[in-house]
Parts: sequence; structure tokens; C-alpha cells
Amino acid sequence: MSMLKAIWDRLGDSVSSLGSSFRSALPLWASSSGASYILDYNSRATALGLDGPPTLSLAGLSFTFTQGRWVLSGPGQPSKSRLRRLAHRKRALQEENNQLKLRVEALMDQLAAATAQLEALRQEGRAGKRPPPKLVTVVSQ
Repeated sequence: MSMLKAIWDRLGDSVSSLGSSFRSALPLWASSSGASYILDYNSRATALGLDGPPTLSLAGLSFTFTQGRWVLSGPGQPSKSRLRRLAHRKRALQEENNQLKLRVEALMDQLAAATAQLEALRQEGRAGKRPPPKLVTVVSQ
């Protein structure tokens, strides 16, 4: 704790050694731009040329940032039929993804069963017994 106090005291000494030029820098800057610029958001936005919400153009589409989200705006808005087609395509892709997940799970179960049978055969072979190999049936969809 005393080390922090020593650093703080040293910083205080270096700031005070700068004299009045350091202390007057902020008020000069604030007075040149006007005190309302620092305090008033609307004045600051107007001075920076931000008359409305921020907009962005990408691939011929215009987006506006409103209420914490980027929203599609302007003449490039997609039609309702295109939105319906996209929603239908999204649903179809989600269903296909779910089916593929089920297939992967079934294949993993088959792989685990085949690996267990192979390991059992290896253990029996090490013990000196050689039973006839069991047939493994693989069902694919």
C-alpha cells in the first residue's frame, strides 16, 4: 500500500512541476469548442455531422442502426415473397441438418459396437482361444 502512495505522490509531483501550462490546457480546449460541446450530445452530434442515425451500405443494401440493432432500410429492401422463400429455405436446411445429426449419431453407435466386437476378438485371441469370427452387420440408410 505504501508503494502505491509513493507512486501517487511522485505522479502528483510531476504534474505540479509542469506548472500552469498543464492546468490551463483543458480549459483552453474547452473554451475554444464551447462548453456545451462537451456536455450536450445533440450539439456534439450536429458538429460531427451526425444528423440522423448511422447508416451503412453493403452490397447495394442500406442498413440503419436504430434501437441497438442494424435494420435494413432504403430502396434495397427485399420483397415479402423473397423473405418467405428465405424463411422456407431456412426451415428446410434446419430439418436437413437435424436428419444429418441423427445419421451421424447412428453411425457413431455402429462404430462403437464394431470397435467393442473387435476388442473382444483381440482379447480372446490373446487368451489363446480362436472362436470363429462373428459377423458384423452394418445397416446404412
